[in-house]
Amino acid sequence: MRKRSIIGVLMCALLLVGAVSAWAAGTTANTTVKYESTVSSKDAGTKKRPKAVKLGIDVTGDTVDGMGQPATSTKLIITLAKGFRINSKRWPRRSRCSQDAANRAKSDSVCPRGSRAGRGRANVDGADGAISRTLNVKTYVLSDGSLGFFLRSASGEVPVVSQMLRGKVSGRRISVAIPTNVQEPVQGVPTGIRKLKASISAKARIKGKRRGLIETVGCSRKKWKFTFTDIFRDGRKSTSFTLRCRK
Repeated sequence: MRKRSIIGVLMCALLLVGAVSAWAAGTTANTTVKYESTVSSKDAGTKKRPKAVKLGIDVTGDTVDGMGQPATSTKLIITLAKGFRINSKRWPRRSRCSQDAANRAKSDSVCPRGSRAGRGRANVDGADGAISRTLNVKTYVLSDGSLGFFLRSASGEVPVVSQMLRGKVSGRRISVAIPTNVQEPVQGVPTGIRKLKASISAKARIKGKRRGLIETVGCSRKKWKFTFTDIFRDGRKSTSFTLRCRK
């Protein structure tokens, strides 16, 4: 019975692809992007006494005219504020996850417990909202010191996405390339991000001291300014968000 149900859903998905193939994907010109960050403590640490924090990420996509869907994202770039530090490249080797192993297994169960670093959810729309998908997101520290984002389709959604993406870390910058199969959970139907909400928070012992994956080490001019860039198939948009902080 379950097998017939899955086959039926797949058939419906294929028929829907054929029906909406003529619909245009969203465009950069008609896309709006809003980004916000939250930090568990506005009291900043110092270089000598860094403060571990929980970082919240909140992205909302919409359209200028209120019609259609946001443009399809190919890469997301988050630049943390000055006064922040990412310790993924200092993370203990035994507490890192292999991206290749997770993708071979199509599961994050192969990742060591100490590599876990957060969770979240992404909601995407395709075919002007005729297709809506939910992707659960779990964050890990990867073997090369990058941040891994394991995506898993919500229960019952097919075809199933089960894949670890690599978030390249360079200084305060995190850059995540989005492969085509994630851009198009239903093949041939590009999607746009409606909502992406996640948090990153973990601690580990580094050189004998308990350290945070994300730390604050300063507060310049009593504010933290974050920058978010969404790169689409036909362009890009950047936005910033500022939080007040205390030394």
